[in-house]
Amino acid sequence: REAEVNKIRKILLDMGERLNYKSRGDNPILWLDDLDGKPDYSFHVLSTAIVSKLIWENNGYTRTNVLVIPGSRANLLAYKKQRDPILGEILDHNFLTVKFRLIRDLDANALLTRDLFIEQIQIDPPEYRASQLALF
Repeated sequence: REAEVNKIRKILLDMGERLNYKSRGDNPILWLDDLDGKPDYSFHVLSTAIVSKLIWENNGYTRTNVLVIPGSRANLLAYKKQRDPILGEILDHNFLTVKFRLIRDLDANALLTRDLFIEQIQIDPPEYRASQLALF
């Protein structure tokens, strides 16, 4: 999984440059616009759904904080948000959550623009689905 995390980080650094941002950092990865030097995006690439330390350390310096997690962890994160209303409120108001798959799909899109990027990352929320016993 570490190799996958590193690949997503590299994609985000390259994608930021492609969208005319200055990409910096490792984790978080910052995308800065030349206008004011304040990061437009801060990408936190995680291999797990352990987010509590990250959300409490968020300083609000970045315009948009993005959690990037494996799709296999999205259901767990959504479950945690459902069980803990405070966590859910903080995540909903301060972070966008996207899956690795979406980052790979956006990277493959040759027509990607800043507007399309913004639109796409806002429509990929994690969803909680309760597991159901199989009937035989």
